[in-house]
Amino acid sequence: MSKNVFREQLLRLRRALSQDERSRFSSIIQQTLLAEEKFRRAGTVALYSPIDQEVETGRLAEWGFRHGKCLVYPRICGEHLEFARLCSPDEMRVGRFGVQEPECGEVVPLAEIEVMVVPGVGFDEDGCRLGYGKGYYDRALHQMPGVSWVVGLGYEFQVMPALPRQSHDQSLHALITERRILHFNMQIPPSA
Repeated sequence: MSKNVFREQLLRLRRALSQDERSRFSSIIQQTLLAEEKFRRAGTVALYSPIDQEVETGRLAEWGFRHGKCLVYPRICGEHLEFARLCSPDEMRVGRFGVQEPECGEVVPLAEIEVMVVPGVGFDEDGCRLGYGKGYYDRALHQMPGVSWVVGLGYEFQVMPALPRQSHDQSLHALITERRILHFNMQIPPSA
């Protein structure tokens, strides 16, 4: 099957989630990530603003603000993502593709991001992530040094045994669903 066929099927399933299921699964997934030592110790964390029934990240942001973390969110700049610091949830605006992004806020270099939390349309059991097909996250992850921990958040039905993979596709270190954590055979940075 092609990436587009996987994308269509997985988006259809995700859009069929009830609000109750999405909230319940998102709560479990966020709690699981909050229990991860790498996440708790990170000073700078990249989160995302969910769209189209993606796993919610609001609890992660609330925890980050309460614990003095530097929270950064992606902002589309041309054909690339830049990650801008968010000092308050009130600073978000609707950007390209309808995604909430920081209106202003200093751009934080990729090298300073210790944990990057990423959404996806689909994932596989080898750490491959399927996005919307524009390559924004793949380009950003390709430029990141090997010191960051990249973790995907998704629902269990989004995990496939294998997805089509191309040379530019970037892998995750871990994936968290409402049922499990998958750690992938990659160089994972030690906890600080």
